[in-house]
Amino acid sequence: MAPSAQVPQRNSYPRPALPTNEYNNKLKEVAAGSGTPPVKFQIILREGQEIVVGRIKVPTPQGHAFILRRFDTGAISLSTMFRACYPTANDIAEKEETAWVKSTFETQGSNGGGKLRLAGTWVPPNVAMLLAESYGLNHILPALANAAPESRSTYRKNGAQNNTPSKGGMHGSPSAAAVANGVVNGVGAAASALIPTSLPPIPSSPAKSAVKKNEDSPSRQPPAKKARKSASPAPASLKALTLPVRSSPRRQAKIQEEEEEEPDVPAPNPDQDIQEAKEEVARLRVEHLAAQAHREVAEAEAEQAQQQTPSKKRGIEATATPPFKLDMAKIQEASENAAMELIPARPIINRRRLGNLQPTQKAAAWGGLAFFIGLGASALIPTLLPGGGLW
Repeated sequence: MAPSAQVPQRNSYPRPALPTNEYNNKLKEVAAGSGTPPVKFQIILREGQEIVVGRIKVPTPQGHAFILRRFDTGAISLSTMFRACYPTANDIAEKEETAWVKSTFETQGSNGGGKLRLAGTWVPPNVAMLLAESYGLNHILPALANAAPESRSTYRKNGAQNNTPSKGGMHGSPSAAAVANGVVNGVGAAASALIPTSLPPIPSSPAKSAVKKNEDSPSRQPPAKKARKSASPAPASLKALTLPVRSSPRRQAKIQEEEEEEPDVPAPNPDQDIQEAKEEVARLRVEHLAAQAHREVAEAEAEQAQQQTPSKKRGIEATATPPFKLDMAKIQEASENAAMELIPARPIINRRRLGNLQPTQKAAAWGGLAFFIGLGASALIPTLLPGGGLW
């Protein structure tokens, strides 16, 4: 997973300054080393359910710190990242950084839900890799972000419900307590079998009374030589029976690994959850007000761009030519008159419409009537004259 991967952001709020004066200089030593710390796994028990958690151990000036990742959601603990990078920073700087991350990136569902939530702030791996650049964890975090859970036989359980030893210790070397007591491969059992469980009774009477008793009843006392033969043998020394334990460097490393401290991952604090909920509500309200203000500013700028200043408007009115206006009523009347002049007059005229005709239309109508009358007369008169067609 590349650190430069594009991560969508919900807004562009300015990021608070990081406490660079509290930076963990031990991280530079890890970067200069030959390799990165290994990723180890454990099981956290929450309400009867198991959560596989991976961890990387990081040195700090005061000791060490752990960076955690839960594999049920794949999220990485931002709180452990911040504390590993700035171990001596105050809580205010951490809260400011956490609030900025929550408001800038999408982190919902990273910390599980309900009773499976863990303490602190958790972010997706891509967000954690992006933040690793500013935290100086580029050489450490990729191993945790790309890690995959191992076989369940190597897990180590952590929680109040776990009272059994881990499975990894069952198949390895003897435990540290057994090695310290010298009990290896049944040698301790053999030694305990040779050690007598009871010793001969010690006479409680003084020595003088014992001597007097022996003088009074010599027949009851066994001979001294026979008494020495029948006495119980002296207990063998445990030091002589206990064999020295030879431990190889590999066995010592495994024992040390089994005794390594595991990080305690507490459940969320109810008071802290209430405070975070209040901060989340306040943040959402601020975002809503900021978005509303931004929208109002954009609308005001658009309205101002459409409007012009009074001086500029007066200059335009002084230099601009008056607009050309058309009288549509006159244009319609003229077009109607021209159309009537071009259309020939009808031979039959309705008298009821003559009063509504214009003078030119009336003249055209009378002229057409006279023309047809003359045409009819010219065709009829020759037939009435002598020598015409009928005569």
